Amino acid sequence: MLKNFLKITFRSVLKQKLYSSLNVLGLAIGLASTVIILIYAHHELTYDQFHSKSDRIFMAYKERITPNGIQPTYDTWVPMGARFKQEYPEVVSSVRFIDNNSVLEIGEERFEGRVAYSDKELFDIFDFNLKQGDVNNPFPTENSIIISEEMATRYFGNNDPMGKVIRVDSERSYEVTGVLSEIPTNSSIQIDHLISLKTLPIYGQFENDWGASFLNTYVLLNSPSSAAGLEAKFPNLITNIWNEEVQSRTNFKLLPLHDVYDTLLGDTEIAMILLYIAAGILFISGINFVNLYTSSALGRSKEIGVKKVVGSNKKQLMGQFLGESLLITTFSMVLALLVAQLCLPLINSEFNLQLVIPFSNPLTYVAIFSLIIIIGLLSGGYPAFIMSRFGIITSLKGSAAESAGKSTLRDLMIAFQFMISILLIVGTLVISNQIQFLKTTDMGFDKNDLVVIPLSLRNFADGDSAIARVETYKNELLNQSDVISITNSRHIPTDWTGSHVFVQPEGWTDDPMRMAYTYHDAKFFETYGIEITYGKNFNDDSFGDQRESVVLNKAAMEAFGFSDVNGKVIKIGDNALNVVGVIDDFNFETMRETVRPILHFHRQPSNATHNYVTVKTKPGKANEVIEFAEEKWPILNSEAPFEYLFIDDNVARMYEAENRLLLMSTIFSGVAIIVACLGLFGIVSFNVEQRKKEIGIRKVLGASVISILKLISKKFAILILIGFGVSIPIGLHFLNNWLDGFAYHTSLSPLVFVTTLLAVIIIAMITISARTVQAGLTNPVNVLREN
Repeated sequence: MLKNFLKITFRSVLKQKLYSSLNVLGLAIGLASTVIILIYAHHELTYDQFHSKSDRIFMAYKERITPNGIQPTYDTWVPMGARFKQEYPEVVSSVRFIDNNSVLEIGEERFEGRVAYSDKELFDIFDFNLKQGDVNNPFPTENSIIISEEMATRYFGNNDPMGKVIRVDSERSYEVTGVLSEIPTNSSIQIDHLISLKTLPIYGQFENDWGASFLNTYVLLNSPSSAAGLEAKFPNLITNIWNEEVQSRTNFKLLPLHDVYDTLLGDTEIAMILLYIAAGILFISGINFVNLYTSSALGRSKEIGVKKVVGSNKKQLMGQFLGESLLITTFSMVLALLVAQLCLPLINSEFNLQLVIPFSNPLTYVAIFSLIIIIGLLSGGYPAFIMSRFGIITSLKGSAAESAGKSTLRDLMIAFQFMISILLIVGTLVISNQIQFLKTTDMGFDKNDLVVIPLSLRNFADGDSAIARVETYKNELLNQSDVISITNSRHIPTDWTGSHVFVQPEGWTDDPMRMAYTYHDAKFFETYGIEITYGKNFNDDSFGDQRESVVLNKAAMEAFGFSDVNGKVIKIGDNALNVVGVIDDFNFETMRETVRPILHFHRQPSNATHNYVTVKTKPGKANEVIEFAEEKWPILNSEAPFEYLFIDDNVARMYEAENRLLLMSTIFSGVAIIVACLGLFGIVSFNVEQRKKEIGIRKVLGASVISILKLISKKFAILILIGFGVSIPIGLHFLNNWLDGFAYHTSLSPLVFVTTLLAVIIIAMITISARTVQAGLTNPVNVLREN
């Protein structure tokens, strides 16, 4: 019987070629999109969860209490981890971690790379494994270095890297004693080179210092529930470490490892949005399946009547339709997996990911099988129930098919399809408008024609002689005819690392405010086109300006309550600084946040560590300047290779997450429209088929193709308008919430909804016309002759 059942099922599916093809294609596209989104969302939402102790791992951090509010900062002190372990039995272990850019030398070759410094407890707390080396003794000597598999291949090819020598920043040579196994891409800690923290040149200086914080501290607790109780004990430790002033503005907190990515590195909101999109596409695909399968099944009412006459019962008929539904779902899932497998390499390339369908995991097959069963039964259940409940007479007369055009539920499902499609298109347009707004809005500085060359005194073996070489190099560049100005600075817009200080105006009686600061030479504002609104700029090479003056941005001026800067003085500890000027606020970070107060100090390279040289070029002359800068690079005799970046490119990269969301939402909105149109084409085809004699009679009586098109499309136009009306309040709610996540954002224009409605109507009418016009052009004589 099973063989006979399968044979009938296959024949039924093949007999309805149009509906079966539309069902398989629509469902496969929807399932492929869902699979891709689920893999991506799983990657983003399970960051750091591959560690077996992840629920007990926490990042320790501090909160600074200021008059402007509480400011969390995640850099901590060198002795913090050990102190936690000594003071609190809840802390099983602790580890410190810091990484920075370094120059690595292998033989005569030099490479730029990230070097991490940590404790051996890193391998006890986290599930990082060694492909080569001893994980229980990762640093057998003081000059041990562990490298990743990728770096091992890059430096040594197919040769064994163990025992090879790598020199770091021309300061110390290290021997390779381990090779890391591949770290999952959804790890917030990524390691290329790993060295014992105790070999860090400045370690001894800060080993017991609670004044400078510059690394991350992770703790392993005996239980996830211990975190709240442990935090409650921290105030006593703060009292033991600092004086009353520092105590009053400092808190210790614990951040669960599961929240580190979302807090510091990425944005899981995108994954959640894409999951909503996946649900919408799956709904559209499922609705298509139900509508098309119900329509095709109603066209087989005589077949059902005959089967009932020869003895088929309700259970057998339901089994037949459910079997056909499961068969179509299975075909669709196989096709979907093939499509997803082909698309993932493109997605990985576009977003720098390593997503794969985990076929090696048995749970994958459980999930696939479950999806087939759930979608097959839910999608096939409704038509199976509808067809099995009709009586023999109704089925044999074929009058069951007449109810196809009267189904309120089917109409509501079509309206729901278009509601989802409209929401996706509106969302995509709003995201696009917001990204365009972010890219084109004045950030308070001129980001065009700025070439930045990373250049620090740390890149030189001899810092004293390097100062003169840097000045010579800058003068060479400044003499190039296409260069307008040059500046040295610690920070640049889009790369503004955490440098903060406690400051208060002279005479201030409240607690000091914690503010960001930077330092640069006197050409910084000119080079970046930043306007000075009050006072004046620094005097170039002025010793007094370098030691006794400060320039504020407007946000700092407002935070201090200044109406002008004449005679204003601020104090950092016991040091008094004259406020000589105020600049316009400029967005040195992403425009998701408001501009923070910034203190600008004047320092020449000989007085401070500057990290960048920024060159302002004449319009369109950047490439010529870059070639010249590279040609003159040997003047420096630097340990680092010549590199450069463009500020406008960095600005664009700041919105990488939004661009990723835009691209994905554009793709999947297009998928939703395609799937919806496939379903609409099938439903229209069914309606035309059921009304072909009516259309034939109307043709005989003189009806035009246009009038027939109006007849068929009127109902669907109403359903689109219903879907549009429902989508407006839903879209306004969710999109306004998303835009509110940006300190600076565009407005939600009604034009977006109107444009989307017109686009959906045009696409729907083209789809309807493709089938209706064909029917209208058919010779009515041939139609009316059919039995």
